[in-house]
Amino acid sequence: MTALALLIAAVALLAAGTALALVCRVRRGQGELQRTIHDRALALDRRCDALERGLDRLAVEQRLDHLAALVGHARRRGLLTDAAAGELEGYVLGLRRESRAP
Repeated sequence: MTALALLIAAVALLAAGTALALVCRVRRGQGELQRTIHDRALALDRRCDALERGLDRLAVEQRLDHLAALVGHARRRGLLTDAAAGELEGYVLGLRRESRAP
């Protein structure tokens, strides 16, 4: 009976040790997975920020192009004098230079 009890105790200890080892591996794996998810999310966030900056620059360029086209259209239709249109075009060029500055 004592041999059987010792055998059962040994099997129980072995099972407990195996279970503990598995729990440790699972926790380590969860930690690695959390770090990987965090790193990937951070990389995606940085890419989104870069895309957003690019879209913002594109929107500014489109607005300046539209403004330049309006000045040209007003000049051709006689709604602006050449002097006023030239001054406005100068402002548009200045804004374009500012928008391209880092």
